[in-house]
Amino acid sequence: MYRMSESEFMQYEMAEMRLSQLKMNHAAELQQAYDNIHPTRMGFDYHLGRIFSESLNPADYAIYLVEMREEHELIEKWWGSRATAFKRAFDLLTDEQKEVFNSLGYGMHRERLRARSEVKEHLETIVLATPELQRKVVPPELLEDLKEVDREIDNMSMDELMEDYWDRDDEDAAIASGV
Repeated sequence: MYRMSESEFMQYEMAEMRLSQLKMNHAAELQQAYDNIHPTRMGFDYHLGRIFSESLNPADYAIYLVEMREEHELIEKWWGSRATAFKRAFDLLTDEQKEVFNSLGYGMHRERLRARSEVKEHLETIVLATPELQRKVVPPELLEDLKEVDREIDNMSMDELMEDYWDRDDEDAAIASGV
């Protein structure tokens, strides 16, 4: 039997709302990405007193747009499957249980908990029958690999850790001073 934690149940319960928020956010993000498409144009850095040209590589930007859309679809599919599973579990309740589940009336706490428990049981059955909905277990080998990487990082010197780091403020100061 599949045992669902309370936080996992809340994910399913809130999935439809989360999905609608994501769709709005993704539409806005995609629109912003399309709005950012422009020909080569001049830019001004008033702080440094410089003029520069900026342009986009059309092939790279097309790849970026396709990857963004694919990522959005993947995320929306994940939340959509959870919303659908919750809806299926909720539809198995009687009309009275549905009303109690959605009620906010005073003195109905026990009844709401019973209805919630009933939905959770139905949802656990649905999730058990649908492997892609089940939470993924981290294999012990991966945990060991992560521990090894952590040990390697712990043994690194500060110079090794900061090897690829560069400070943008230092670069801007050098440009401003004309170095």
